[in-house]
Amino acid sequence: MEVELGFKNITRYETTLTEFVEHVSQTSAVDVSAGGSYMGFGASLEVNFEDFKGSSSFQSKFGSYQTTLTTGTPSLPEPIGLSVEPMYEVLSSAYWQNTSLLTQHQVCMTADLAMLTAVKANMARAIGDYAAYKLASLPSDPDLKIPVTWPRGTYGLYMARTGCPHSSFPWHQGWLYQDVEDIGATNVFSKSLHLYGQFTTSDNIETHYCIKGTAQATDFDLDWPKGDYCIAKYGACPKGFMQGWLYWNDEDAYNGNKHGGYLPDGVYDENTRIEYCCRNDSLPTIPISLPTESPFYLLRHSRTCQRVQNMNTVEEFVYWDEQYVLISYDIKSGGYHPFDDGNSYNHKLHFCYYTPMPSNDGSDAIIG
Repeated sequence: MEVELGFKNITRYETTLTEFVEHVSQTSAVDVSAGGSYMGFGASLEVNFEDFKGSSSFQSKFGSYQTTLTTGTPSLPEPIGLSVEPMYEVLSSAYWQNTSLLTQHQVCMTADLAMLTAVKANMARAIGDYAAYKLASLPSDPDLKIPVTWPRGTYGLYMARTGCPHSSFPWHQGWLYQDVEDIGATNVFSKSLHLYGQFTTSDNIETHYCIKGTAQATDFDLDWPKGDYCIAKYGACPKGFMQGWLYWNDEDAYNGNKHGGYLPDGVYDENTRIEYCCRNDSLPTIPISLPTESPFYLLRHSRTCQRVQNMNTVEEFVYWDEQYVLISYDIKSGGYHPFDDGNSYNHKLHFCYYTPMPSNDGSDAIIG
């Protein structure tokens, strides 16, 4: 046994597993991997602690301060470290050099000294097999792993034909019926559109919504990850988003607009104004981690659809043929809003439709 003397201070901080995983994903994202199902959820995030220990973020203070442990002082050092060796090392030949003196005083027999190597090997085997003989289990570190849940905050998603996404909370649902141009309407939309509602080229348009009204639904909820995408606004925008809006000039004559249930923030009367939360603080080609149990929609914000870990992505669009006017004086948008490549009279929005990939056992690093 070797003892190191000195003095040492250990400052301890405490945090939850969720906060720790979020901290690592924000400061050393390459050390967080996206994995498969866990605790009944379809996806998970796990910290590779051995890799994280080698990162520059490992020494950063994090969590709430608990206490400081002090051992020794400069003037009165105490043991602060031990180095131990297995007991069969005492039989190494390095410790048995003067064998003639040992046999002369009959401390050891010549035959005993000749068997040192074999005895050492047998002792090492006995120590190695002892745990199995006692049916003892090897200690293991706890998994630094949490399930992927719908992120913190209140917000809305456009509803897919499959309904609202799987979640641990009930989504509030609502619908919006917009009376578009009555004469010669030419709405346009993707042939493979998966939005739930009513979409016809020469009639009105109805969209449906899934609204999350509970800011923190589980102990595992994280903030929305950095990326390039939009969601519908319901209450304050979640952390990291900036708000904006779009305005639809719906039919003037015999306007038939109507709505029901829970809707994104906005104004819903003879015309329509919907508010959104958008962000562009990372590249859309860098995958983010969101629940993978069922299909869902995000809105394209700028460059292309945001990639999501272990989800297939299809970009779809809807073009609203709004009330015809010779000259439009309406302000059609403001702030940060979804990508709109319609024109000064009509909106054309791009919807990012996500469906689960076939399950696999692999995992990939993610950017939080």
